[in-house]
Amino acid sequence: MRQPKVRRLLLVLFGLGVLVGTLFANLFADRYLPTLAKIAREISELLTHFAGQANGYFSYLLKLRVLPLLILWGSLFTGYSLECFGVVSVWYGLCTGAVISGAVLLYGAGGIWVFLAMIFPQYLVYGLIFLHLFAKCERGISIGAGRTLQLSEEVSTALLIAVLFLLGILLEAYLNPILLKLAIIMV
Repeated sequence: MRQPKVRRLLLVLFGLGVLVGTLFANLFADRYLPTLAKIAREISELLTHFAGQANGYFSYLLKLRVLPLLILWGSLFTGYSLECFGVVSVWYGLCTGAVISGAVLLYGAGGIWVFLAMIFPQYLVYGLIFLHLFAKCERGISIGAGRTLQLSEEVSTALLIAVLFLLGILLEAYLNPILLKLAIIMV
């Protein structure tokens, strides 16, 4: 019975993060909107000259995304995995709210399409990784602290996560810039 409560708690934490991120972005829009417009122009220019630099972007993304993945995964072996998942839920909620608000303030209603292009398709894969790790976290909560690790289960989990992670990085490095460029052109 505890598991559905934990899921709801993470959804509530994510929702609160979105709310706070949205409020922050709208309350301080006058301070960061000019900077955001400059960044958007630079991103648009980079996307037009992006063809030969995808491998460098792949390396950059790999370095950027591996630490949060290792922290979440490593938290499963501690007594603080639920707290770690809660912090991640709040953080991604804050980021989501701020980015949606910034995109809408910058591009109007078309900012929703720009936001969706920013997160599609890689965050579908990253979401699967999060859900898989969270399912392991829930199993650890329901079994208790005396849980013994099964080597075959851990190796199969590591392989699954590694394959999904590399798929997400590939999608973000090679497909996402094309979709984002199209969304910015359409808006």
